[in-house]
Amino acid sequence: MKISVFCTVAVVCAAALTACGGGGDSGGESHAPYQITLRADRTVLPLNVAGYPPGTGANAPFTTTLYVNATEDGRPIPGGEKDVFACDIKEGLDSGALYYLDGDEEHEKDGKPVSYRSITLGANSGGSSFHFHAGNQAGDVKITCSVQDPRDKKLHSASVNIRVS
Repeated sequence: MKISVFCTVAVVCAAALTACGGGGDSGGESHAPYQITLRADRTVLPLNVAGYPPGTGANAPFTTTLYVNATEDGRPIPGGEKDVFACDIKEGLDSGALYYLDGDEEHEKDGKPVSYRSITLGANSGGSSFHFHAGNQAGDVKITCSVQDPRDKKLHSASVNIRVS
């Protein structure tokens, strides 16, 4: 009788553990590496010999928007207001500059956007955007963004090339 009760209790416990996933890890946690992408709306921009200012939309032919995104196992990485992505111009600095164009007064001087060679961005839903504005010197520009996985401190990066001609 004792063996029968013991076996029944063991079977019930095993079934309960199996039903809840074994009682271990949450099942929602992933240990997949971060994947990062960087793309530009336009990868060829005309020379800005007249010195037009940066802008967005149809009236800004010398500016392109860049989009950086990072995922973990297909899901957006955790967000943050600052310093999630670091982006900079690796080559072709004489051919243009990076801009936030976000309306933040910290990124403006006397109401005009400030140019940068490197910027840091927060992340919302695993991504962010910024801008590149062509200068008056032709050349190829390489822009690279990176993100650090907080679990293993590894950096993951992606690059895009823009031609100013």
